Amino acid sequence: MSISGRRTFAFASVVLAVTLALGIGASWRSQAAPSATVDVRSYPWLARHARPQPLASRFAPPSGFRRIAVRRGSFAEFLRNLPLRPPGTPVRAYDGRLIVPGGDPRLAAVVELPLVRGNLQQCADSVLRLRAEYLYRQRRFREIAFHYTSGFLSRFDAWSRGDRPRVVGRRVQIRRGAPQGSGRASFERYLRDLFIFAGTISIAREGKRVSRAELAIGDYIVLGGSPGHAVIVLDIAGDSSGHRVALLGQGFMPAQDFHVLRANDGSPWFRVDDPAGLDTPFWPRFPWSALRRFR
Repeated sequence: MSISGRRTFAFASVVLAVTLALGIGASWRSQAAPSATVDVRSYPWLARHARPQPLASRFAPPSGFRRIAVRRGSFAEFLRNLPLRPPGTPVRAYDGRLIVPGGDPRLAAVVELPLVRGNLQQCADSVLRLRAEYLYRQRRFREIAFHYTSGFLSRFDAWSRGDRPRVVGRRVQIRRGAPQGSGRASFERYLRDLFIFAGTISIAREGKRVSRAELAIGDYIVLGGSPGHAVIVLDIAGDSSGHRVALLGQGFMPAQDFHVLRANDGSPWFRVDDPAGLDTPFWPRFPWSALRRFR
């Protein structure tokens, strides 16, 4: 081997040693994602001049993984490109209190999604909010229909015609003749009403049970109770061996900014191949029997 060849080999060996020492080859490490901005037309709550970074741009898949294909205009595409606030943004409660500092190792990002007024948009409500916002953007108003914990089906198309549910004891009565309209203000009033009376118990009943093998973007995992908890799958990537990882998001108590979680290994991508369940940083392990999908 020539002198120059020996030098090249030695240099390569040093680079490899440093790489291994630093763990750069660890499977969860993400490669740099291309810069991009959100299409504000897909997220009706954004101002027209807003240029936030989309989720997919912030978090590239781990090395060796590729994002799964999604259909254009689907709920999965909507979640994959959710607008994010700048890196380092903390999670704040509905009243402005600091809940999770921006540098907390359990926090990956905060989604640019304003809370509805009051202590209402918690964990289950955040899951409902995302699904309702997607359907609202699609103008699929008849599909914006979710159950109260009592079992009453709250329908936005009825709300937009002036019908208002009123809880009297354990029954729900309909008061007619309220202002009609399907505009943004009316939609947000509908959401506030829904969030008062829906929760983890109702979305656990409402969703279709799916298996871990069927896991898809837009599925949520929920333990109903008082309190219960829920997280939603925002994105999925897979490798050539069939292993999968997922980005997860949640709201929580008190009502607070919807945020993207970070796993215990420091990655925003959670491994979803453990049959024992799903570990998240703010709640005990979820069993896969708690996995649900919007019907």
